[in-house]
Amino acid sequence: MNRPIIGIPLGDPAGVGPEIVVKALASKEIYEISRPVVIGDSSTVLRALEICELEMDVHFIDDPDQGLYEHGTID
Repeated sequence: MNRPIIGIPLGDPAGVGPEIVVKALASKEIYEISRPVVIGDSSTVLRALEICELEMDVHFIDDPDQGLYEHGTID
């Protein structure tokens, strides 16, 4: 099955969106059905991971073709 690429915007950096996004991407099931790519500022993703006390790698990309799309890594 070719998993679809899903773009996920972070929303307002001062809101709860970034935390919701990183918590959702901590779920392995998300990666089994899709190839998620986060759209937004990388420092906001890193801050959300810190706030949520999650340890995940952040893979910076300019194009969806560069994504790793692996559980434990946020593209």
